[in-house]
Amino acid sequence: MKNSYRCASAGDRNTVPDTLSPSFSMFVMAKANAFPGRNIALRVKTLGRILSIRNNSPDALLAPLRQIALDTYRKVNTSVARGHEGTVKEFTSGSFQEKTIKAMRQRERGQTWAWSITSDVSDAALFPKSKTPTPVDIVSIRAGEVYTENAEPVNGHRLLIQALVKFDTTQRINIVDKRGQAVNSDLARPRKVVQYLLLEKVGWYDTPWKIKDQLHKA
Repeated sequence: MKNSYRCASAGDRNTVPDTLSPSFSMFVMAKANAFPGRNIALRVKTLGRILSIRNNSPDALLAPLRQIALDTYRKVNTSVARGHEGTVKEFTSGSFQEKTIKAMRQRERGQTWAWSITSDVSDAALFPKSKTPTPVDIVSIRAGEVYTENAEPVNGHRLLIQALVKFDTTQRINIVDKRGQAVNSDLARPRKVVQYLLLEKVGWYDTPWKIKDQLHKA
């Protein structure tokens, strides 16, 4: 991904080489028609769109992926709060899943958690008309042909795609104990949360985008 970010699972063999630039990866995705929510034919005008990874327009090649990233982020955090391990396992993988499930199981029994984003994550905030910070930003993307069988895959394409996504939101978690009383916790106060998460899509599997790891600035 980017050298300024450290990934806990950097030794995973099912990753795309760090040497691939975002522009080259987007070219590979265009060639394979692998942009989610887009039907792309590799033409001259497509090449110009490939160079604009940080384009916040709703018409940008990566606009649907930003929405997918937000939806996935919401599903995972909501499921973590509610204790729904099945959904967490469906939308996460790797070390992120292991750490998340472990933390969920260590929670005090009998409590009810409710997670929410209190800042603006509407389409207007996600796709602003001016160059303003957005709650979801694709920092980098990489893609490579990892499926090596001679025959084409039954589903999708040959690519493994990984996107480094920055989430910048304000969140809160309301906690209620087994007696139905609100728990006095700092988590209940709205707080700014900035996370860099690695989302991954295995192109030949009929599975959703998954959060694979959390990265930190080195």
